[in-house]
Amino acid sequence: MGMLRTLFFVGAAFALMPSPPPEPDQAQSATPPGTFAYVAAAAETVADLRGFCQRNPHVCSTAGTMASSVEGKAKYSAKLIYEWANEAKAGAGADPIQTASPPTRALDLKESQNTLSLADLVPAWKKPKG
Repeated sequence: MGMLRTLFFVGAAFALMPSPPPEPDQAQSATPPGTFAYVAAAAETVADLRGFCQRNPHVCSTAGTMASSVEGKAKYSAKLIYEWANEAKAGAGADPIQTASPPTRALDLKESQNTLSLADLVPAWKKPKG
């Protein structure tokens, strides 16, 4: 059912896309079908699709397997991208100021040229105006 829903939304997106303007040298001899013809064609297509899996069970099982494989690949790719983004965020471009905890190694204090402690970085309290 999810595949039919996806096909519906993809079809709706294609239907809402603008059409290119007609070429000036082309004469429109045939009139486009009316709304009733489109609705009738859609109804016949839905009626045909309802019985498709009963007529071709091997095709539906293969499509289901392929869809689950694609879903697994998409989830795994999204996980890899998420992990990569978090690693890049925590890497070289990270903010060097430690605000929550003191350095874990004694060498961190010796290598730093910053002479301020965490208590020095906290702004002094000021009485609110009013």
